[in-house]
Amino acid sequence: MYDDTPIPPEPLPPEPHDTPPGVHGDDAAVPVSVHRAFVYAAMAPGFGEWYAGARIRGAAVFTAFVAVFVWGSWELAVTVSALLDLALGATVDKPLPLFQLGAAFFIALVLWFWGMAGAVEAAVRRRQAAGDPPQIHPAWGVAMSWLCPGAGQISLGRLPMGFILLGLYVAIFPTLGPALSGLRVVIDHAAGSAGQLLSRPDLAMELAQEISARIQLSFPRVAQDMVKSVSIALYCATLGPVPGALGAVLAKEGAHWTAALWARCLGLAVLGWICPGAPQLLQGREALGWSLLGVNLALPGAAGLLLAQGVIQPGQASQIASWTTLAVLASIADSLIRMIRLRRQPVHLSDSE
Repeated sequence: MYDDTPIPPEPLPPEPHDTPPGVHGDDAAVPVSVHRAFVYAAMAPGFGEWYAGARIRGAAVFTAFVAVFVWGSWELAVTVSALLDLALGATVDKPLPLFQLGAAFFIALVLWFWGMAGAVEAAVRRRQAAGDPPQIHPAWGVAMSWLCPGAGQISLGRLPMGFILLGLYVAIFPTLGPALSGLRVVIDHAAGSAGQLLSRPDLAMELAQEISARIQLSFPRVAQDMVKSVSIALYCATLGPVPGALGAVLAKEGAHWTAALWARCLGLAVLGWICPGAPQLLQGREALGWSLLGVNLALPGAAGLLLAQGVIQPGQASQIASWTTLAVLASIADSLIRMIRLRRQPVHLSDSE
């Protein structure tokens, strides 16, 4: 019988560390934190890479982001000024710089996501060069994968897969324009019947629901949700105790969870709500985990496709997409039941931070 008492990891012997540029004295003995680098990059692109030792690259990313931000702010000011002139009945000689505004927004997004992924990659390389153990923690990994798809894989040293996921996620952003332009017909119809909408609150509510359904089930939204869910699922599957996975390797090395049972149950519940099937993958049950994830992704995808083709109405599409709640509840309940049943068995992973 195994005791459920958390087993703290044994202290690691001191390892030599490379001194980053500009760091001397006692600071050189402090390992670079992958998680801190990610947070710094999320707050300001380039700061995470600077912290992790890639200072030239960090300065370049930060400078480019500031330049794009200034450019985008100028284009936004020009657009707002032109719209105000049109509202006041004045004529505008030049076309609105919508393309430039969209380009600035997209480039800023690319730099922001690259800043987070690049910071994680630089921190991982710095720790490897210094001989520090990898930082592996499911909560941090899931959070990084949710905010920046692919960052979780990069934190595990799987750079190609991480950057592929990030590239797919970012490449979907340009499709937002064409997808949102499809709402113009709905909005024009609403503008033509504004008086009727004011006298019929039920019609106004129906219109709001239609717009919401078309946005939620549009291709960019569904596709990005798919990439984000797959990123989280792959991270959890990598840490699962299946043969050949990183989790199995860590289990052989004697690593264990250090969190209490209630904290693990809460974490699994949140994980199941964010990405149904991910808790099962983290527990090593890949068949059930991928099945629940497939159901959760297939229903909105099918509903969005049928809605775009005009086969079903927005209300019907929303109803089909809402069936994913069953996959969410099933994932949470199943993972919690298994966790409670196996509470006296050791868990395979610990926080190495």
